[in-house]
Amino acid sequence: YFRYLMAARNQPYGDYFENPRTQIKQQLLNYKWQLEHIRDDRVINEAGVTVRPEFQTVRGGYFPITVERADNELPRTLPLLAKPEDISSLQFPKPTDNLYGRKIEWYHVMKEALNNYKVKLNGKPLEIKVEVSGSGGPFPDAFALAGENIFIWMHENPGLVHKLMELMAEVFTAYEFYVRKLTGRTNAGLELGCDAAEMLSPEMFREFVVPCYNKCYASFPGERSLHMCGKIDHLAGIFADELKITRLNGFG
Repeated sequence: YFRYLMAARNQPYGDYFENPRTQIKQQLLNYKWQLEHIRDDRVINEAGVTVRPEFQTVRGGYFPITVERADNELPRTLPLLAKPEDISSLQFPKPTDNLYGRKIEWYHVMKEALNNYKVKLNGKPLEIKVEVSGSGGPFPDAFALAGENIFIWMHENPGLVHKLMELMAEVFTAYEFYVRKLTGRTNAGLELGCDAAEMLSPEMFREFVVPCYNKCYASFPGERSLHMCGKIDHLAGIFADELKITRLNGFG
């Protein structure tokens, strides 16, 4: 992860979250540090390395959220929705809107800045590729917009939370289609994040998460990868039988 590698290199964040050119440099140095210091069984791609615009812990950036960051701290978002009725006021954003629209701007800047870099691996030129994608998935986005209130609203206003989750799935899918076309990636396969949903019971996970995640996976047929932090063994059966994931990346 970016933050652990930066810490291992004694490198403060500085303008990392403000400057796409800084992100290229620091991501390449992170990759270099991994290859030189971590002895593991990863398969090293000797043809190329990928960099991308990233805002780490920020979720829900399709919408006009407020982002705060202290010196050398990760950015964090403040909830956009104060009450469940605010869900109805959300407008479907364009992929180029708001914070995640900045990712697309940065993608173009980073592609242009590649001319300033020549990277070699074992003496052979290493191609640098730039990608851009959404972050997380529908539930982390919904959690970012509502904060912990989303769990109360699931009990008190389940209809509005269903509406929110359906919107998050549609927005995520539209953005993913847009950036894949932009970067030339195929529409085969999808990785979704579902952090924060580990706090749901199997029944609530099945009701609020499974339908919209299956809809997202169906839009990108192929591998169904899931990233989820936290204690999730109570949901493992749902992953296998109802989401039919093929890969679980990250669990506690």
